[in-house]
Amino acid sequence: MNITDVLFYADAALILGSAVLAVSLRHVLHAALALMMALFSTAGLFLLLHAEFAALVQVLVYIGGVVIFIVYTILLTAHLGEEVPRSHPAKQLGALAGALLFCALLLAVLWAGRAWEVPAAHAADAALAQAGGVKGIGRRLLSAAPDGFLVPFEIVSLLLLAALVGAISIARKPAGDPGEGPK
Repeated sequence: MNITDVLFYADAALILGSAVLAVSLRHVLHAALALMMALFSTAGLFLLLHAEFAALVQVLVYIGGVVIFIVYTILLTAHLGEEVPRSHPAKQLGALAGALLFCALLLAVLWAGRAWEVPAAHAADAALAQAGGVKGIGRRLLSAAPDGFLVPFEIVSLLLLAALVGAISIARKPAGDPGEGPK
C-alpha cells in the first residue's frame, strides 16, 4: 500500500463522513458546512485522479456557487438558530431502504458491466484527452458535436439557477410577517 492509496482511503472516508453529516445534522448551517466539506473532499479525489480541471470545476461550481448560495441564504434569514424538524421514523426507514436498494442496483450494474476493467481502447482515449489538457476541454466544452459538452454545460447553468431560486425561496419571509412590506 503506497501513499496514494492511503490518501485515497482517507479522502473517501472524509467524503462519506461529511456527506452523512450533511444529511443528518439538524442545525442548517452546520449541515451546509458539512456539504461544503464533502464537495471539497470530492475535489481532492479528482486531484488524486490527476483530473485537475474537474477538481477546479468542482470547487468553482459546487462550492463556489451552490453551497455559497445556501450559506448566504441561511445567514440572511431569521432561521439561523433554528434546527431542522425531525422527520417521521417511517420516512427515515424508507429513505434508508431506498438508498440501500440504489446501492445494490448500482453494484449489480457495475458487476455485470465489469466497469473497473479499462479496455486498451479507452486507455488510449484517456491518454489523448490528457494530452489535450485544459485547452482541448475548453474547445469541447462549448462544442455542439456528439463528443462536445454543450448539454452538460447548460445543465450546470440550470443547476445554478435552481440553487438561486431555492436560496430566494428560503430567504423569503412568510406572508403575514411584520417585517414584510406592502404587496
